[in-house]
Amino acid sequence: MSHGCIRMYPEDIAHFFQQAPIGTSVQVIDETVKVARFAGRLWLEVVPHQGQADELEMTGKLTPAIPPALERKLILAAGDLDANIDWETVYKVAFERRGYPVAITPAPPIKGGPIPLTSQAASRETEPSLPKRSARRQKSK
Repeated sequence: MSHGCIRMYPEDIAHFFQQAPIGTSVQVIDETVKVARFAGRLWLEVVPHQGQADELEMTGKLTPAIPPALERKLILAAGDLDANIDWETVYKVAFERRGYPVAITPAPPIKGGPIPLTSQAASRETEPSLPKRSARRQKSK
């Protein structure tokens, strides 16, 4: 990460290049902590702050630090998922600051639970029946 640098996949660059006319205004938000809800889970992404990015560029290492107000930000964003936050994963993500989202709550249960067998399927034999060979194949053996 550097001052004003935006990381994107090549295919995304090509897509946005076609969509945005020259001179289009953009807003770049520099947030070290990003929290999102997706597919019934809470996700956390933490990137190095500017001092850590400079340190990383110069030394290849960064000094681990928990971002200020991390817990408060997560609890506010979590809403009804707050009791399910995996705090061990939160602190690991915060210290490592890898820059990609990590799920910090478990996947929600599948609605309706497991699919029950129908009575017809349950009454079948447990071993599958093999298809019968054609008369022609049987004669050749």
